[in-house]
Amino acid sequence: MANQTTNQFITQQTALPEWYVSYLNNVMGRAVGAAGEPYQPYGGPTVAGLTPDQLMAYNYVQNMQGMGREAVQGGLDATIAAGDVDSGAAGAGSFGSAADLFGRAGSADTAGLAMPWLTQGRGYLEQGAGGS
Repeated sequence: MANQTTNQFITQQTALPEWYVSYLNNVMGRAVGAAGEPYQPYGGPTVAGLTPDQLMAYNYVQNMQGMGREAVQGGLDATIAAGDVDSGAAGAGSFGSAADLFGRAGSADTAGLAMPWLTQGRGYLEQGAGGS
C-alpha cells in the first residue's frame, strides 16, 4: 500500500475587538486633525516677575550709587597735593593728611571696589610721611 500524505493548512486570524478598533480610529483621527492645525505661538509671560526682596535689593543698590565719592575725591586731591610736596619733614603733614583721607575713603561703604587701591595708596603715603 502506498502512503497517503494529507496536507493540512491551518490559518489563524486574530481580530481586534470592535470597541478597540473604534477607539484607535478615534485617537488617530484626532491626531491627524491636530497635526493639520497651524502653529500658535505662546503669548503669555516667559519670565517670572521679581520678588519683593529682589526689588528691594535693586533699589538699595541704585540708591548706593555715588556714595563715598567725596571721600575718594578727597583722597585723590590729597594724593595729587602730596606729589608736589618735598618728602622730607616739611611734607610729613601732607602725607599724613592724605593717608588719613585714604583711610576714611577705604572705610566708606562703597562695596569694597576701591579698597585694594586705597589700602595700597595709604601704605605709600604712610611711607612718604616717614621720609622713606
